[in-house]
Amino acid sequence: MEQTQNPPSLEYPSYIHESRRPQHAPSAIVTGGKSVFGAFDGPIKNLNIVDARKPVSPVLPHFANSLRIREWEAYEICFDEGFVCGAIYDMGIAVFNIMMFYDRASKKVLTNQVFGPPRKCVQNSLFNSVNHLKTGAFVTSINNQMQDGKVFIKADYSPKSAKKTHMSAELAFSSCAVPSITVMPLGDNRPLYTQKEFFKAQGTIKIGDRLFFMNENSVGIIDDHKGYYSMHMHYDWLTGMGVVDGSPLGFNLCKNQAEEPEKNSENLLWLNGECHLLPPVDFEHLPDGTWHVFDKYGAVDILFEIDDAYNLVKGFGPVSTKYIAPFGNIKGYAKDLRGNKIVLDGLCGMGEDITVTRM
Repeated sequence: MEQTQNPPSLEYPSYIHESRRPQHAPSAIVTGGKSVFGAFDGPIKNLNIVDARKPVSPVLPHFANSLRIREWEAYEICFDEGFVCGAIYDMGIAVFNIMMFYDRASKKVLTNQVFGPPRKCVQNSLFNSVNHLKTGAFVTSINNQMQDGKVFIKADYSPKSAKKTHMSAELAFSSCAVPSITVMPLGDNRPLYTQKEFFKAQGTIKIGDRLFFMNENSVGIIDDHKGYYSMHMHYDWLTGMGVVDGSPLGFNLCKNQAEEPEKNSENLLWLNGECHLLPPVDFEHLPDGTWHVFDKYGAVDILFEIDDAYNLVKGFGPVSTKYIAPFGNIKGYAKDLRGNKIVLDGLCGMGEDITVTRM
């Protein structure tokens, strides 16, 4: 399957820096120890950031690279009854499976998360590869066939305790929009890679004794991510999606620690199969709990009204993590590359507010 691309006639406004305009994808992120940086028009086959030469410190040995990389593959899916986010996550010092379910009717979030000892569970390619992790009663397999625009997900948490809720998913994703692939600098030769892609979704999700069938309104996102984040790390992130007038619509907004955010950003809007780049944004956490996400060019102005959130505060030796994942409803707009104001009211959304510190 040939990768979907934006039409040549789609022009970029002045606030989208030239370095953000997609170029032909290289075969690997790192060649000869040096990382490529930029935005690309299709998946990168070899996601080998572990091969970067001295990405964190001139004195750390090469084998320490794998301990400093944080990487995950996450899937998000929005359907009539709710929103699910699941992931396989490798923190270097630990791994975990997670699945979060937001119930649109009750406006509550139910989460299962199981940690395990460190191991390699996220592969260095999305081409004909499987990311697999078993942590206790929780097992997830993500079969990536990105060369064909396909992903197949199986996740199951079957706890022995009756106090825990069984969760499972069996899903097939088919790409329905131009992907976003970026490699951003967190420092000199210090890459932060991410691929975001938008999909139509089929399959089933089971939460407790409730079985949900995906239909024409079901859409999903794959978020593949690898980076040499600092020991003092923070980012804010928001995504929302749905089907509006029969057309899939979604967006991704993040404020992270990438250098020169005007040149390096993953912000975008998916509309009618096209990928519309958006400028850097700020996140304002209002006193009533609502998030305000906006930019200085008037291209993004969104209110995220939060119903419930998953909260985690956890220590791993000298490292402390504070993680908040809120779910709720989107109001506001984002402008496409043609300058049209796209109203996002009513989309279902989730966010992340994560801080990692070394004590």
